[in-house]
Amino acid sequence: MKNNKRSKAARQALENLENRQLLSSVLLDGTSLELHGNSDHSNKFVVRSAGDDRVLAFANGKGKAASLDSVNEVVIYLGNDKNIVSVASDVTTPVEVIRPDGKTTIINPGTTKKFNPSHSGSGSSSGSGDTGTGGDSGSSGGGSSTSGVGSSSTGAGTSSTGSGSSSTGSGSSSTGSGTSSTGSGTSSTGSGTSSTGSGTSSTGSGSSSTGSGTSSTGSGSSSTGSGTSSTGSGSGSTGTASNPNDPATPHPVITVTSVSTILPLETVNVQAIKSTFGSGTNLNSTISWNFGDSGSTYNSNLIGFNAAHAYANAGTYTITCTITTPDGHVGITNTTVTVAADTRKTIYVSANGSDSNNGSSASQAIQSISRLDQLITSNTRVLFQDGGTYSMKSSIDLSGLQHVYLGTYGSGAAPILMATGGNVGSLISLSTSSEGIVVQGLTFDSTSTSDDGTAPDGCDIAGNGIVFLDNTFYHLEDDFNLNQNPTNVLIQGNSSPNANDLYGYFAWTQGTEINIIGNTVANSIDQALVRADAVGTQDVNLSFNNLTKTSPAGQTYKNCWTCMWVDYSTTYMNTFTNGAMQTGPLDPSVDGQTPDTATCSNVLVSSNVFNNSKMIVSPNTQGLQFVNNVLHSPDTNAIWIAGSGDYDDVNWVSNDLYFGHNTLETTDGDGSGFIVLYGGGTVTGISVVDNVYDAPNIGYGDYDNAFIYTGSMSISAFTSVTGNVLYNGSNASSSANYVNGNWMSQSDFDSDYGLGTNKVQAVDFGSTWEIDGAGSDLPVAGN
Repeated sequence: MKNNKRSKAARQALENLENRQLLSSVLLDGTSLELHGNSDHSNKFVVRSAGDDRVLAFANGKGKAASLDSVNEVVIYLGNDKNIVSVASDVTTPVEVIRPDGKTTIINPGTTKKFNPSHSGSGSSSGSGDTGTGGDSGSSGGGSSTSGVGSSSTGAGTSSTGSGSSSTGSGSSSTGSGTSSTGSGTSSTGSGTSSTGSGTSSTGSGSSSTGSGTSSTGSGSSSTGSGTSSTGSGSGSTGTASNPNDPATPHPVITVTSVSTILPLETVNVQAIKSTFGSGTNLNSTISWNFGDSGSTYNSNLIGFNAAHAYANAGTYTITCTITTPDGHVGITNTTVTVAADTRKTIYVSANGSDSNNGSSASQAIQSISRLDQLITSNTRVLFQDGGTYSMKSSIDLSGLQHVYLGTYGSGAAPILMATGGNVGSLISLSTSSEGIVVQGLTFDSTSTSDDGTAPDGCDIAGNGIVFLDNTFYHLEDDFNLNQNPTNVLIQGNSSPNANDLYGYFAWTQGTEINIIGNTVANSIDQALVRADAVGTQDVNLSFNNLTKTSPAGQTYKNCWTCMWVDYSTTYMNTFTNGAMQTGPLDPSVDGQTPDTATCSNVLVSSNVFNNSKMIVSPNTQGLQFVNNVLHSPDTNAIWIAGSGDYDDVNWVSNDLYFGHNTLETTDGDGSGFIVLYGGGTVTGISVVDNVYDAPNIGYGDYDNAFIYTGSMSISAFTSVTGNVLYNGSNASSSANYVNGNWMSQSDFDSDYGLGTNKVQAVDFGSTWEIDGAGSDLPVAGN
């Protein structure tokens, strides 16, 4: 096994090179993937899988991925301040946390855990000890809190209302010698009965202050506060927020957008766009969610403007939203939601049943879809027997129905809903008045074997609160068509596994509060895999998906993810293969839109892996944060940015585009530049900060071979280009960038345009990829 441990001399050389202090790092030490936190500041660690054969780890924006064959464990070394460790549910490598005092903790997959190794300070203190917020077993924050010297810590003083239960803290008070805070300062209202979160408050000898400055309302239940603590279902979540009275502290606001009555597995949707962000912004701050549902999938590893969760069991749960700014200020708030007990009637369907039965039990199972349509009403569970195939000449019609669950019973292969002709536009039919619909564990198929427009859709989604969990799709036009503008949708854990079976879109997306989480798609013959395409589409979260375009001969090359007209979108921890991600409207001459109506704004793209794919920024993208991504682009530029001149009939200008902490790694000899501007016209506000560009075999003289290529556009499009490390082969000294019709070295680029300072250095990743978040822990040859 190759030992990749860096020597002390190598580390020192790196620090001298960048003239910066080594703050945090990720490195491969033998068979251990090590994450080292900053000893003097708060740290955030993330571990996730990168495809089927690699593990990817981040420490404060630095990332490294290594083959599972070469890594036996992930070891995280905490700093002395606040630490957050998040391990994705798909991680199979053991993850161990080592505290400054040498104590160790094993972190289970699907877990986010907060650590506070230091419990005393000179300014303020946090509530209580380490806190688990997800995974198989959660640990609460401990029974007592610690005191500070300057001011006291906030407990669970904020009051919350909704669903008849309050959120309380850790059960004991903390004292301080300066000012004190009380927990009952502000309250928020939901739709339930008001209950006060009296919890425990902290007292001191100075003047008193209220706990939180922000209140929120929601249709379910809501709570307020920066620094409140709460108890959830199976795992505790304790606030470790910054001083809420500090203007730099963010103040999260949770809005619950779901319907008022939630049954098991119906979607609970939340968003935080009404929050304030203190020293950060809505794009550069991290908004993370914990749903208080220990052991469940995606309980505590979603980030973004909006999120959703399906609770399998009845009960009252605490949802926590944490906002962390780039300089480490933290705001925390929570709310409770109640999932009602399931008392619905059940209809059993079996391929061996009889339509003379009433479907009330397995022994009285009905047989046909037509008989099901006669019996089904609102508040019904429908269970199809495993191993059966159910022929359909018409849709399962759930139009106007509420709280309907379609699932399975028995053992064997998943039941197959098979469209065999007739009037089947989609296998499941909904309407705008459909509400609380859940479909789980079914296989959708048709007898169509050609792309001739005759294949049905899986479901034309409409209405409010629609969930598809763990279904499989074959031989369909669109697996999901959301062109009726639904709201509160969760599409999670579904699969379209065959490259020649999806003719259209996996998900044509319109509406609001749309969550597409953890799905796998092998290909689409004719279309992009996911496309958001309608004015008014808002709050789309695309996370943890594996999207592939295989593009066999004769098929159409299109994107993996086309994010056109969306306000507030999150694209997080996906793997895109052979297909681009694209933001912004595509063509005004076709779409007939104006700059006022066709805008893609507030776009977060973080921690994704691009395999043989690229990022395309079309005109009228307003506010893009493209960070912590790994790009393997052997024959194309990694990032394409179109100017307003790309469309002659409208003046669409993209603005505020930030590209930071990304890694482009390619060994191809041609066509693998980093950023190219094309189309002419105008783009404004581009920042390129702390990226690593490794292209050692690049040739000379082609726009595809530059770190930055401006074409006919002005260098004024850029506001900063700094902290980047690039190596583009033998031409690095003379032809790193192409600006104003001339090739120029990186040093000349830096001195001529004053956008920042960058380094040209040979980079050898070997079997690993590395993201350099702070420009200090640089990759070196032989690492």
